[in-house]
Amino acid sequence: MANNPPTPSTSLINQKPPPPFPRLPPHKKFHKRPLLHPPIPPRSASSSSSSGPKTIYISPRTPFVSAIKRARTLLGSAPGEVILLRASGRAIEKALQVGLCLLEGGEGVRICTGGVEVLDDVVGVGGYKRKWGEEEEGDEGEGEEEGEEEKEEEGEDVRRRWTSTVEVWVTKK
Repeated sequence: MANNPPTPSTSLINQKPPPPFPRLPPHKKFHKRPLLHPPIPPRSASSSSSSGPKTIYISPRTPFVSAIKRARTLLGSAPGEVILLRASGRAIEKALQVGLCLLEGGEGVRICTGGVEVLDDVVGVGGYKRKWGEEEEGDEGEGEEEGEEEKEEEGEDVRRRWTSTVEVWVTKK
C-alpha cells in the first residue's frame, strides 16, 4: 500500500471547463503556446528514489519502442520502483499504449486523467508573430512607448482553453 501513487487534487477534479468561445474573425487565427513542465533532471540526480517518481513526458512524436525501453530502464530491477508517464492532447493514446505494454509485461499500472488550462495567442493571418522576448527591427530606442503598448495589446489577444491530460503511474512488481 505504501507504493501507491498519489491521486490528483480535488480542486482539479471539481473545476468545470469554460464556455466555448465565439468564432474568430476571418483575419485572425490561433497560435498555440507549448505546455510548460519542469526540466528533466540529469541521470545522476534522478538516481536517488527519495526525490519522487521519475517522470517521462510523452509527445505525439515520441517513438513507441523508445518510450517502452526508457520506462523499463528507469524502472530498474528493484521492486517498488515507480515512474510516471505524462501526456496531453494527441499524445494520450500513445501514453496509454505504453502503459498497456508495460502492464502486459507484468508491471503494475494506474491511470489518472485530468485537464489543464492552456493559453492560445490570437494573431493576424498575414502578420509576423514575434517570439517571446524577441524584438523587431526598429524597436530599439525611440519607440519604447509604442513597444509597451504592443505588449499590452498582445496580452489582450489571449484565449484560455482546456486540454485533456493523463498520468500513467507504473510500479515495478
